[in-house]
Amino acid sequence: MASTATLTGTITVISTSNGSHAITITVSNDDGATIATATAAVTTESGSGSGDYSISGLPAGDCKVKFTNPNLTTANESTTISLSKANQLNATMSPKGLAF
Repeated sequence: MASTATLTGTITVISTSNGSHAITITVSNDDGATIATATAAVTTESGSGSGDYSISGLPAGDCKVKFTNPNLTTANESTTISLSKANQLNATMSPKGLAF
């Protein structure tokens, strides 16, 4: 059996403008210690866009996942990483100060 797992998902950005957004993904344990980080790119056209991400080498157990970009709302999620099944977590972000 594998000793680490992979977390995958899709980040959706709802925006009022077209552009490219670099999203930093930080995975931490319940104590707040960073387990892994990754970056994903999302390009928005006609008001929205999405991009996929994958983070490998994660230990089994509960964790917190933070999706950040200086111009977008931060998405904070919690999940449980399993070594025996696929781990997927999606997030939605929008420009700071705009409600959708």
